[in-house]
Amino acid sequence: MPPVEPAPASSDPFEAIPLQGDALPFVGDREVHDRGSGMMELHRKDAAVVYAYVIDMRSYLDEGEFVTAASGTVTPISDPEMAIRRMEYDADGIALWLTGGQDELRYTVEIIARTNMRHTWRLRFAIITHGDAAPAEIIDITAEQIADAVGAGVGPILALSPASLTFTATAVGVTSAPRAVEVLNVGSDTVSLQSIAPAGAFSFTSNAQGRVAPGESFTLTVRFTPTRTGTVYGSIVIDGNTSVTLPLSGRGT
Repeated sequence: MPPVEPAPASSDPFEAIPLQGDALPFVGDREVHDRGSGMMELHRKDAAVVYAYVIDMRSYLDEGEFVTAASGTVTPISDPEMAIRRMEYDADGIALWLTGGQDELRYTVEIIARTNMRHTWRLRFAIITHGDAAPAEIIDITAEQIADAVGAGVGPILALSPASLTFTATAVGVTSAPRAVEVLNVGSDTVSLQSIAPAGAFSFTSNAQGRVAPGESFTLTVRFTPTRTGTVYGSIVIDGNTSVTLPLSGRGT
């Protein structure tokens, strides 16, 4: 197992690095496969350790295709949080090391993988923790190709990762820690941005430049400042020659 590194906030995409060893780690029954129906076997794990999970991409890749980049997020944010400690990729797969989490809470791990043929895949699997709040059970996995290929989709198309944000309990009048969302153009045409508009008790900053070429992305950094107690809902609408909506929610205390 590689050395443990400090983990970022779960909402921030964790960028994978190229494989540091000769091969992805052998993880036995923690190898993640798409079962076609969106379900896979239930696995039980020991508590209080860092677990490695491997996603075998070979069933998704075309001949001559290989992984060139990957990133991952874990939601929801909790205390203690479940975090990606390390993430690596080679031509055929992706490995990530997970630790922490709140007992009996279900988490979604989302992986964005990109290839030399400009394909972009979003893969998700779920984990429930138990014991000493270590990753415990893989519940299911789904895989989808965001577009047939970045640059081959029809027109400008924006994809969000993660697709929504839920903020943890925050005191009224207090601003939460920031949460990051990657906005990727997976279409064939350049996206021309006209507006990015928040609704509800949410604010954002962005590094968007007005135009997003196919295969390029920008980041929204979102914050929650509740004005009342209870569950609060909102959104951020990104509009231009295409549009996409980021659903938001949080709880004021």
